[in-house]
Amino acid sequence: MHGTARLVEVVDKLLPFTEESSVLDVGCGTGSLTVKIHEICGQARILATDVAEGMLAEVNKLHIPHVTTQFEDGATLAGLKDASFTHGLSSFATHIIPDAMRVVKSLHRVVMPGGVVGIAIWGEYLGLLVGHERACRRLKPEYTVLDPKLPGTWYAEEEHRKALQEAGVKDVKTELFNMPLFQPADGWSNVASEWWTSTNNPFARGLIDHWVDHGGSKDKLAREFERAVCEDQPDGIFLSCVVGWGRK
Repeated sequence: MHGTARLVEVVDKLLPFTEESSVLDVGCGTGSLTVKIHEICGQARILATDVAEGMLAEVNKLHIPHVTTQFEDGATLAGLKDASFTHGLSSFATHIIPDAMRVVKSLHRVVMPGGVVGIAIWGEYLGLLVGHERACRRLKPEYTVLDPKLPGTWYAEEEHRKALQEAGVKDVKTELFNMPLFQPADGWSNVASEWWTSTNNPFARGLIDHWVDHGGSKDKLAREFERAVCEDQPDGIFLSCVVGWGRK
């Protein structure tokens, strides 16, 4: 199961999405979290926020009923009032926001008493990063791979639990699991390498740009990445994921 789907599932069990719900999606990206919520309850009001106008435009293109978009910095949510949402959620966004603790505290602030805060993050094992590091070492042993972890971010389950608790979230629960990304099939490793070297995902983009800026070839990296994942991850590429949620 994808982490976003699992986040929506556990939150819906704790406080079901209804036509009375007002839901905040922080760091909405292209809208995967918003879409999942809408699939469960098409009448729930959802505000999808992001700091990238391009991402907001992608969500707007979906024309989802009862969904609005707004430019907001997830670290402050300065344009949103206290205690104004039943659900405050974020899926795979905190890892690209320096000092992610501010995001957790801001989510807690804008959620109503009795409401739910839920956040999905990447875990400590990222199969794509393992393949990237192996490919870079083979091509340029002297090259130091960029550390993608921003200051003030975390990836461990216990750290995620403590962050939610520190922000004031009550009855916190967390869940760690492996999320399949690319599975064995004809051409799967080629698809993975093409995605890794051409995606606009900011996490991957930063690593690839750093490689190119230091004289590396993107084409050679794509070929070596494909070889590395075939050899080292024959069962497919997995990413670990941590979902955390609780009440205000």
